[in-house]
Amino acid sequence: MKKTNEITKLNTTQKNGLALTNIEHGKIVAIFLATLCLMYSLTVAKFFVFNIKYDYIILLVLFVGLCVMLSSLFIFLVNRRKDKVSRVKILMAICFCMFLAYSTNIYLINLNTYSMSMAFAAFLIAPLTDKKDAFVSNIILILMVTFVNLVITIYIGNYEIIYAILGMSLGGIICGTLVSYTISKNTFRLNYVLKGLFYGILSFLVTFVFMMLSAQDAKLLGMLKADWFIFVTVISVTVFISQTIHPITELVFNILTDARLVELTNHSSPLIHRLMTEAPGTFNHSMAVANFAEVCANAIGENPYMARTAAYYHDVGKLINPTYFKENQEDDYNPHDELLPEISAEIIRKHTTDGFELCKKYRIPIEIAEITIQHHGSKLIYVFYNKAQNMTDQEVDKKLYSYNGETPRTKIAALIMICDAAEATIRSMAKPDGARVDKLLKDLIESTILTGQLDNCAITLKDLDVVRQTIKNIYGGIFHGRISYSDAKHKYNIKQ
Repeated sequence: MKKTNEITKLNTTQKNGLALTNIEHGKIVAIFLATLCLMYSLTVAKFFVFNIKYDYIILLVLFVGLCVMLSSLFIFLVNRRKDKVSRVKILMAICFCMFLAYSTNIYLINLNTYSMSMAFAAFLIAPLTDKKDAFVSNIILILMVTFVNLVITIYIGNYEIIYAILGMSLGGIICGTLVSYTISKNTFRLNYVLKGLFYGILSFLVTFVFMMLSAQDAKLLGMLKADWFIFVTVISVTVFISQTIHPITELVFNILTDARLVELTNHSSPLIHRLMTEAPGTFNHSMAVANFAEVCANAIGENPYMARTAAYYHDVGKLINPTYFKENQEDDYNPHDELLPEISAEIIRKHTTDGFELCKKYRIPIEIAEITIQHHGSKLIYVFYNKAQNMTDQEVDKKLYSYNGETPRTKIAALIMICDAAEATIRSMAKPDGARVDKLLKDLIESTILTGQLDNCAITLKDLDVVRQTIKNIYGGIFHGRISYSDAKHKYNIKQ
């Protein structure tokens, strides 16, 4: 009955750690106020830059409009972002991009109506976050720009460009929507450029058709025909400027994108290079775990780039004491033979927190860094617990021989926990075969569930079954046997 209750808990997504803290509330409010103040300041400054007479009613209308639309965006983003890790920094990055797009568009209209880049927000935000965030942010930005430009245009009596503003907004919505849903987190930069240019030209055609159907003034339509090159140039510049800004935004806000994840797994990246040269056994283990994790992530619909990167970095804490871990030991010497079991347990246990500190030192994104602590959860270190138990007749405190990290909070962290244990255990088997590996995986997953390691993440029993089948199917490709050299010589008639 206890086992059934434990497994049933797994099917309910836990909410531990997902509620907003007071500090996080304060950060979100501060980001909102800072963004609102900057946008409103730019709006007011426009009246002075272009010598537009104003009254306080117009300024109040503009403030209320901006406040309402920006508030709706924040409510949407905060409610969608349940993970505390990425909520604040994603908000900061989106607000930064929104500010750039807003300031560009409310000033460029005074140079030429068709020089506005209404989909600029989508181009900036799409590679940084998911599709819905980019789509909604782009819509809100276009509404804000359209609202401000229309209010000022009507206020100064320049009615002839109203249709042009509406046409540009419609084109921006269509272009931005296509960008959000087809370029979001696209690893290949060339695809981004080509698709961006195509969507920009498409938005020009949409604007042109809208103007033909709606414009009351033939002069305005003639201006669009004459200034088409400005429109196309602006789109081209937008695409290339966005490509320049993306790496800067990723670095400043330490945001994970597929492109950033690929860069982090480059063997020349500082921490991975250290692992490869200072702890080669751990490096090889991490590569094997990465192979498991990437395929398993694909199988359950998670990001394979994230899974591979998390596997690369999950054991970097072993760099502090590499020779105290079996995979890095040469000959038959094991330094733990000379230590008390509680000291050995502390050294082994500490590699999770050491990994977290190393990740912070090398500015590895927090989503990856936290998995270094979570990939062992609160599991018991059986080798040294049993060694200690054999040295005394009294009951040994299990807490002294258990990892003191957090249990996994995400599916990826759970995957790394399972793949890490599976790789190490299968590798230690003398002759792994399908049946033995399958039983091992079933026992491993069941033990992980019963010890409460998966209580705080959303992974399901169905996901775990898929992971088990996936590892079982691919283990032979990594731990396959080799034909012996003597057999090869005989088979292929190789002479010495």
